Amino acid sequence: MSDALIQIAHLSRLLRNAEAGAAALATELQEAKEQVRRLQEEDLPELMREVGLSEIKLADGSSVKVVDEVDCNISEDRRMRAHEWLTQNGFGGIIKSAVTVEFGRDEHDEALVVARQIQEATGRLPDLREGVHPQTLKAFIKEQMAAGTNIPQELFGIRPYSKAKLTKAKAK
Repeated sequence: MSDALIQIAHLSRLLRNAEAGAAALATELQEAKEQVRRLQEEDLPELMREVGLSEIKLADGSSVKVVDEVDCNISEDRRMRAHEWLTQNGFGGIIKSAVTVEFGRDEHDEALVVARQIQEATGRLPDLREGVHPQTLKAFIKEQMAAGTNIPQELFGIRPYSKAKLTKAKAK
């Protein structure tokens, strides 16, 4: 076998081992993230609730505080109904609209014209997309829940939960 073929075989083995190592590290990272989530969202909040604490300062100067959080989302299949609900309840202002028109690589000049006069320039129908930015939705949901507004939980994919936040001790 030539030296090049021997080197190809060797590098192929190295690649296989590197891919296996990367996959193992990815699995390990995923497991570590799940452990962090479980400690933050389940174990610490539950134990602190059991003993009647919402915040505690630890001997090393760090502190743990349980805060209320919420996850939410508007899936594609619920988007139209969610936007209708927002509009009908006076919250349509958080819905943002975007108009886009696609052009080929050699149509730059036409794109500039259309930016000024979309429909008159090409007769193309623009793609109109509406949506609520995820952070805007989260802030809105938290605000409305705090105000006692009855928001359809399933429509907005709402999942309230408590989360323990660890604050490091201040350096001296």
